[in-house]
Amino acid sequence: MGLLNGQEIRQHLAETESPIVFSVDLQEDAQGAWITKDTSIQPASLDLHVGAIYEPGKRDDEKGGVDNPHKTFSLGPGKTVVIGTKERVNFPNNIAAFGFPPSTLSTRGILMTNPGHVDPGYRGHLHFTLINMGRHTFALDNSQVVVTLLIVALETPAPFGYSELHSHIQILQPRSSDLDALSHDFLDFESRAQKIAQDLITKAELRPKWIALWGGFFTLLIFIGQQIYTAGRNDSVTAIRERMARIEAAFDLKELQVELAQIKKDISNLKATTDPSSD
Repeated sequence: MGLLNGQEIRQHLAETESPIVFSVDLQEDAQGAWITKDTSIQPASLDLHVGAIYEPGKRDDEKGGVDNPHKTFSLGPGKTVVIGTKERVNFPNNIAAFGFPPSTLSTRGILMTNPGHVDPGYRGHLHFTLINMGRHTFALDNSQVVVTLLIVALETPAPFGYSELHSHIQILQPRSSDLDALSHDFLDFESRAQKIAQDLITKAELRPKWIALWGGFFTLLIFIGQQIYTAGRNDSVTAIRERMARIEAAFDLKELQVELAQIKKDISNLKATTDPSSD
């Protein structure tokens, strides 16, 4: 088994009757050189591009369904699509391949869930499931590379190719059952975003009500405090008055004043009788 280089890949693609991949643009520059800036043929690999774009959860005839796929699509965060390659593989029994997502997808957070090998004898479009694991919407169109194939030639051809073993399967488009098994929103991004938005709206609606409620509560507390303070002051004044009343009841001040006046008079008389200068 040997890995084909770019020149060998181009030779297989240039076969007019049975190229190993259909619909590859064999670009040449003015001098007839096949290596150009936008060529799909790399030094030891072949780039395949986005073709049909299918959305999970769509009816067969609905836009994005198996019978009416998108040609361009904006893949939002958490969203899932199935991509069919624009090119159609036509491997003989001595050609196989390994598919890998290009860095232009992975560096933007686009996850391919089913990269792998392509059996000898496989004929049809390749299909890949893509999930946007990034934070930004990713635009898909027919100019983008979706998979890079490392193509190998077997030393001994397989006795039965894939299409011979699975002749009952037509690899033209994904089946409705396959799409229905996938989640349109892999991370449940939409429903979670809607729930967060609804929670924020609910909190915003409740905030004025809580402010009014707490304002009324504090006003009530202030009123109760004032009443307690006023009642306390009134109770203190009343207590002092009661104590003064009890003192006045225990001692008759007027009677004491009369007795004091009499005592002063007696003292004055006593002094008069004992003073020698009074003779």
